[in-house]
Amino acid sequence: MTKDSELLKASQDNRQYADTSPEKVIASVVMSFPIALSRWMSSSKGISHCMFATNSYSVLLGITPAKIMSDGIVAVDDVLHPDDIANRLQVWDEMRSRDSVRTMFRVKRADGGWKPLEAHYFVPTRFADGSFIFHTMIRDITDEIDVKKAKEENEALRQRIALRNVEAQRLESLGHLAGGIAHDFNNLLGAIQGFTEFAIEDAHDWKSVQQHLGRVIAATQRGKLLVDQILAFAKSSQSEIAECTVGELVEDAKIVLPPIMSSNITFQLRAHNEDDRIRVDRTRMGQVLSNLAINARDSYKGRAGRVQLSVDPAHVEPEVHRRLSERAKARQRAGIETWEDDKGFLWMIEGGATDPNDCLSFCVEDWGAGIESDVLPQIFTPFFTTKERGQGTGFGLSIIHGVVMAHHGAVIVRTKVGHGTRVEVLIPKSRRDSDCL
Repeated sequence: MTKDSELLKASQDNRQYADTSPEKVIASVVMSFPIALSRWMSSSKGISHCMFATNSYSVLLGITPAKIMSDGIVAVDDVLHPDDIANRLQVWDEMRSRDSVRTMFRVKRADGGWKPLEAHYFVPTRFADGSFIFHTMIRDITDEIDVKKAKEENEALRQRIALRNVEAQRLESLGHLAGGIAHDFNNLLGAIQGFTEFAIEDAHDWKSVQQHLGRVIAATQRGKLLVDQILAFAKSSQSEIAECTVGELVEDAKIVLPPIMSSNITFQLRAHNEDDRIRVDRTRMGQVLSNLAINARDSYKGRAGRVQLSVDPAHVEPEVHRRLSERAKARQRAGIETWEDDKGFLWMIEGGATDPNDCLSFCVEDWGAGIESDVLPQIFTPFFTTKERGQGTGFGLSIIHGVVMAHHGAVIVRTKVGHGTRVEVLIPKSRRDSDCL
């Protein structure tokens, strides 16, 4: 098509507007606009009369402009969902004091269903007698509602699938865990059997019998700890968190931790103030301290050494305090950070949604082998272990991670190969204790 023919066709197509005024052209466009527009006059007594309505009322509400201008709001109420009539009356009342009101309502469709619409009311003119003029814009939001509903259904489906995957992984993990713990249970059963036999042989020496039976009790307590580890991982219920004193946790540690240590390991336990109060699950906190103590013991690889547990108000290094404070401000509860200081020590923090100044520190330290840089970021990964087969489940530190996160705390690790490792667990103090500071 040539340039001249294109111009000729355009001229023919627009011939219909040649004798039409601009006002009539605009009115024609407005009348066919897909959004229903109308203009109303509302009297001081609340009686409203429709002065103008576009053709879209027929499409959106099933009401012709002529009918709505003759019958007024009664025509709208005839197609309005019964539950939305009260909302319409409230909007009418709000327009007496507000210049703009937005709402949603439903109208009956031809198939008997309900069509969702959004209405926006504007009040450009008010009169001294309390009457006013208002305009309405009504649009169909069916597609938006459908998209939102589809997104909600997809999200619900995604969450159900994720939950099923978690449960499947939980079952698979429990299978691996059972095999890893079998070796430890065999050792415990051997200890129980052996010391019980010693007690029988030495029945004539009651002091010796008491010593042997004490070791039997210690071994069974260790067995209970292993069972608690399985239950802590397997159960989906929340922790049994209650307020207790540091002294009560220390007494638990005095019972459980010394028997865990090898005969060539010196174990030291120190608490700054046993009257400090804290809200924890005592069973799970015992698991945390036991697993840390076991790892500290094993870091010596059979050599003689020292393991120290200390409980103090948290006083962390400036760099650690800066990082944890930033996490607390951002309410960041999880995420591993690692770095190396100027003395060659590797650092790692995890957790930290609470200001360290409001925490108690449970610190287990050894002067054993230390942790390699490539191993450090993986220590909380379930079933990850550097120990020989049968010597560990690789599950202890992942339990620590779960317990600390459940208590809104943090873990700080400082280590250097050949110089040992310090693991510090920060747990928020009870509010009563914090409020007194």
